[in-house]
Amino acid sequence: MNQPLHLQLREIRRDIRLYQHQLADQIGVKKAAITCWDSGRKTPFVRHADAYARAVDHRLVVADGDTILGDLIGVLPTLPELRRQRGITQEVVSRSMWTSRKAVISLEGRIRRGDNLLLTTVEGYLAGLGLAARLVPAEQLERAA
Repeated sequence: MNQPLHLQLREIRRDIRLYQHQLADQIGVKKAAITCWDSGRKTPFVRHADAYARAVDHRLVVADGDTILGDLIGVLPTLPELRRQRGITQEVVSRSMWTSRKAVISLEGRIRRGDNLLLTTVEGYLAGLGLAARLVPAEQLERAA
């Protein structure tokens, strides 16, 4: 799928006939939040997107091509160090994200602190590292393990 992850999640939720209010109750948000994410007007925080994915039996993962590096929530704190290990500068990431180096420095501080981050922000950062966030069925990961 080439749709943004939050819209892919909507399609999966609809396919399994999970109603917005049921999902909202399951992941601890208001139904209005689900409505905004599903319409594409807003994107969820990573932790909410992760909970959404788990509620529909999928996982958000970080991939390097066909190789899954791990669960997004688990890999997220290691991304600034991974950037350095790969020899990618903050300037390169900033150009990829269409933002300033100062904004990337701030983002990396927020990543290290474990702050809430929007899924689209993290997707942009990953793209700057040549990585991608993907949605994978939970059973596919279990078979691979």
